[in-house]
Amino acid sequence: MPTYCEFDAALCHIVPRIWRRFVLRRSATFLDLHEAIQDACGWEDAHLFEFRIGGRQGRRLAGIPDREWDEEIPDARKVQLATFFGTTGGRRCLYLYDFGDGWEHEVTLRRIVTLKASLRRRLLDGQRAFPPEDCGSYPGYERCVAVARGARLTKDEQECDLKRWLGDWDPERFDLPAMKKHFDC
Repeated sequence: MPTYCEFDAALCHIVPRIWRRFVLRRSATFLDLHEAIQDACGWEDAHLFEFRIGGRQGRRLAGIPDREWDEEIPDARKVQLATFFGTTGGRRCLYLYDFGDGWEHEVTLRRIVTLKASLRRRLLDGQRAFPPEDCGSYPGYERCVAVARGARLTKDEQECDLKRWLGDWDPERFDLPAMKKHFDC
């Protein structure tokens, strides 16, 4: 029977916690993990990313090499998850996404599981909506939450039509069945 990694991915620095849980095939790469996080969180995959161990300034595990940056980074398309996560749960790393907004996610391998079904990945659970893409990092997220809950708009927010941009985004909403349709494969 196929084996899978069961992961939790949680956005750092936000309370109450925003998180997703999913399984990903054990033979997957860090690029597969990046794509799973993007889809589970509703991100648009429009920015650079990398995985690190030991915090924001820690060792770089994987990302997409970019000649414009001075630092070398192992290619996420080639680095298998097993090289870092091993065979037991509990190992963690930091997933950085959108270096401008600076979103930090704690990624934890909960356990290795065997499933009868053969699949690439499956979304299991989660809580709360992830911030809208390009909302302006943590302060921008907090402002989006306030506006979604009815706060008065500033003149600048009125001019950029923040309420219309947010649409029906609700910071508390997480629709697992709807997300599974997009995520599971």
